[in-house]
Amino acid sequence: MQIDPFISFHFDFKNAVLESTWKTRYEMSEEEYKKVVLRYVEEVERTHPRFVLLDTRQAYFTINPDLQAWVSNTVRMAYEKVGLRKRAFLMSKDFIVQLSVEQIVEEGEGKIRANQRFFSEHQEALNWLLGR
Repeated sequence: MQIDPFISFHFDFKNAVLESTWKTRYEMSEEEYKKVVLRYVEEVERTHPRFVLLDTRQAYFTINPDLQAWVSNTVRMAYEKVGLRKRAFLMSKDFIVQLSVEQIVEEGEGKIRANQRFFSEHQEALNWLLGR
C-alpha cells in the first residue's frame, strides 16, 4: 500500500466504511493537493465503500473556488461509480478550511446521490453512517 503523508485510510470491510484522515498543509501547491484528492479517489474506487467518513480536522489547505469545482466533480464521479450511500465529515477547526470544505459539498449538492452530514465527534459520525 502506498504511504502518503497528507492522507491515510482505514477500510472497515464488515460495514463497507472507508475512513480517510486528511493532513494537508497551508503551504501546499494546488498540484500537491490534486494528487491527494486523486489518491482519495483511487482508494474509493479500489474499496467500493457504501459509506465514507472524511476526517478533515487536520486539513489546513484552503481550497480556492476553481479548485473546489474540480474536487467536487472528480470526487462525485468516483462516488457515482461505486454507488456511495452516505458520507460524513469531521470538520476542521480552521474556519476558512471548514468553509472551503462546505463549499465543495454544496457545489456537489444535488449531484451526489448520497446523504451527507457534518460532525465534530468521530463516534457520532460513525453511528450516523451505520444507522445506530
